[in-house]
Amino acid sequence: MSGVRAGDIIAGKFQIERVLGEGGMGYVVAARHLQLGQTVALKFMRDEVLSREYKSRFLREARNTVRLKSKHVSRVLDVGALEGGAPYMVMEYLEGLDFAELLQKRGRFPVAEASDYIIQACEAIAEAHGHGIVHRDLKLANLFLTRGSGGEPVVKVLDFGVSKVVDLDDGDTSHGGRRSHHDSVVTKATDLLGSPSYMAPEQVVSARDADARSDVWSLSVILFRLIAGRAPFVGNSLGELIQNIIHGPIPNLRDHRPDIPQGLEHVLWRCMERDRDRRPDVVELARLLAPYAGANAAPSLERIAILGPALVQAPPTRHPSASSFVTGGKYNWTAPPASSNVEQKPKKDMSTASFVFWAILFAAVVGSLAVVGAKLIPTRLSSAASRQAPPPAVTPVPAPTPMPMPVEPLPPSLPFTTDEEPTLVASEKPAAQPGTRPANNTHARPRTTAPSPAVKPTATTDPTSEIPSSRE
Repeated sequence: MSGVRAGDIIAGKFQIERVLGEGGMGYVVAARHLQLGQTVALKFMRDEVLSREYKSRFLREARNTVRLKSKHVSRVLDVGALEGGAPYMVMEYLEGLDFAELLQKRGRFPVAEASDYIIQACEAIAEAHGHGIVHRDLKLANLFLTRGSGGEPVVKVLDFGVSKVVDLDDGDTSHGGRRSHHDSVVTKATDLLGSPSYMAPEQVVSARDADARSDVWSLSVILFRLIAGRAPFVGNSLGELIQNIIHGPIPNLRDHRPDIPQGLEHVLWRCMERDRDRRPDVVELARLLAPYAGANAAPSLERIAILGPALVQAPPTRHPSASSFVTGGKYNWTAPPASSNVEQKPKKDMSTASFVFWAILFAAVVGSLAVVGAKLIPTRLSSAASRQAPPPAVTPVPAPTPMPMPVEPLPPSLPFTTDEEPTLVASEKPAAQPGTRPANNTHARPRTTAPSPAVKPTATTDPTSEIPSSRE
């Protein structure tokens, strides 16, 4: 770690105590407020990534988060800058475990408990959507389980570092207002932004095109993983994973947990509709999960019902990518009861439009290689002739350009999904076909773009009665 050390005093009032976690983009430390005696978490950026873009993104994350008042959002208390200009963020200090750690320690969750936790997350995201904020990086490691003042389990949504804000220029589209979009990260149409195995089809095509319905898809993936103990979509490479998200069969939760109610599986199918216009919003998702949750979900359901009318409703999707992902029939129903035996699963055949999309992408890659090859042939012709080499083999399509700050790639035999899956911020993404997994950026917790660094906890079997590790 660089920049600050234990014992340093920041802004004349925060004394650094210890490191909570480090990543490729920054680090998080525990600090004590000298006047108040309060423990807080300070989040810093590394010197080597202090570009204007990342500084702006860092501050936008703080501004987006501070607008949210829900107890299910990790609070930002203040921001500041070191003498050299590096920004820092003061956040509430949390004690507990994130859900990636909990799943690894405990194994699969009971249906009622998992549904309760997702409803709590829905409350936080409903408020965010009401402010026009799309999270874009919901995953197990960005949901944190701590305890409330009465000892009750409380879910906190972390890391709005790659969020997007959709608002209205004059606050009212019915009177000529125009929607405007503000990314916490500068994105292009080809950007891959987020944690791949949790991303909706439209998000893997273009991070800029993600909206509130993309967050609903991610929440359903989290629920699937909590109950099944595995990801719904996997692949041996990033390209294969994207292929499966866009074109693969919609998974059956009951294949992994035959004991779950059939109606809950129907809820997940709705949330994983590839046509996002057919997905529920977070308010409806919470309502659909209510029959499967425990009594602890009641307070969140009441607050979500109040937040519902304030949601910024996304307009019907006109982007061609939306229709490209349709694989099943339209849902016009609410989740059937647990005893229902009616099968209404989406069809699994690939649409013509999506086939055309990847055909065009493949043609573009081949065309680019042909141009490069034409430029290289004259410079190598004479040397090739002198060696009288045999006819060259067909050159394979090269792997995508790696991203900076690589992490150890997964072996080809392992699926491209882990409990601590990093957030990707990339300007290029591979075609949806098997290939080499690109390296990924890693970041510190509280996250700006990646998996949280963890302080390894003492073993415990009950996350709500004793949660020993500490976070922001």
